[in-house]
Amino acid sequence: VVPSDYTVKIMIEEGLLEKTEPNAMPNGKNLDPRFVDIYWDKGRHYTAPWQFGTTTFSVNTDKFKGDIDTLAILFNPPDELKGQINVLDDVNTVMHAAERYAGVPRCGADKANLKKVNDILVAAKPSWKTFSYDTITKITSGDVIVTE
Repeated sequence: VVPSDYTVKIMIEEGLLEKTEPNAMPNGKNLDPRFVDIYWDKGRHYTAPWQFGTTTFSVNTDKFKGDIDTLAILFNPPDELKGQINVLDDVNTVMHAAERYAGVPRCGADKANLKKVNDILVAAKPSWKTFSYDTITKITSGDVIVTE
């Protein structure tokens, strides 16, 4: 089971997780301190770090020959890609990508930054065809040209 941060917090509050003390496991001493006292499981009593990173996107370069080295492909796509883009059906993932594209800190509360991200998302949404985790099928079937 690999729930996301906000889901873990809910699961702890609902009593759905058993305390396991992963921070006390033999390899626990090797954890980077930044990953121990996390907001969704203070002190790491219910969860263990598994992976760290961000999602990215894939492009069918047989069908699109333009610049693919930019998040603009998702958030300000050229006309030929409009209606040919799948984004993940996960608000956090899409928000984080938009924050990166906007050049603002992730998970911030600055209203000007949030407005900037919101404006980007509102402008980009009409260019997106689908919201799905079935990314491999979407791109290999030709249903979309770009998938997050």
